[in-house]
Amino acid sequence: MLEWFIKKTSGLLIEESNVYELINPYTIKRIPDFINYVNALNDRLGWKIKVDAEFAGSPEPESLILTLSNGNPCFRGVIAHSLSLFLAKHMKLDIQGLFSKSNVTKVYFKRFEFLDYEKVPKGLEEYFGPMESTFKEIQRKPEFWKNLIKIYRDQNYQRLSMNKKSF
Repeated sequence: MLEWFIKKTSGLLIEESNVYELINPYTIKRIPDFINYVNALNDRLGWKIKVDAEFAGSPEPESLILTLSNGNPCFRGVIAHSLSLFLAKHMKLDIQGLFSKSNVTKVYFKRFEFLDYEKVPKGLEEYFGPMESTFKEIQRKPEFWKNLIKIYRDQNYQRLSMNKKSF
């Protein structure tokens, strides 16, 4: 059931409060402590995911590569997403790339200046939240989008849209 839920919410960002229920931001200040905590958490959850890190710079790393191996790919995705949000908000690391195979997920981070804590960093939104703005728009005007989708489906997507000013 959890795997189904994860697949159906793919492309939406996890809320920060949910991440902070897993990882307490006040107890973790360094990358090695972070990795130890996450590996212990995975053992407790029984997800069999192993997390390793390679980083340059200390105490605040300039770059970081997180490697998540083994376990279920869906669960690895959730852990990678959660860890990325935590690292972005508390260690000022944004995602530069994401590589995922059947048994390994690698997330590449680089330091950035985080000026607005209300917003999500671009890399995090690009790799883990590409559908976030779409769903927010649909929730804002559901009737409009339901009608538009019905029209497009009825016409088998053989429809042309144009700007109101051009018409």
